Amino acid sequence: VCWELRGDLAVQLAKNKFAIDHYSAAARIAPEDYLIRAKLATALMANGQHDESDAEFARVFKIKPDHVPAMKVWVESLTKRQNYSLAGS
Repeated sequence: VCWELRGDLAVQLAKNKFAIDHYSAAARIAPEDYLIRAKLATALMANGQHDESDAEFARVFKIKPDHVPAMKVWVESLTKRQNYSLAGS
């Protein structure tokens, strides 16, 4: 929880690199926690690390296929990048 909270604080301070580091640590401790993974995917996306973000979103959907908030963020990212080929994955 501590790593996740640090990640949340880093997001609030617009420190994406730190958010990624903290959410990554949290995900290592709780690999099946889809909420942490969704936060990590979003931080990666905000940092321009789209391939890594897409892979992390895929992990989220493997754990929780119907996680609508993550779907919305991911589809918005794909739309902005005009990467429609992944949307059907």
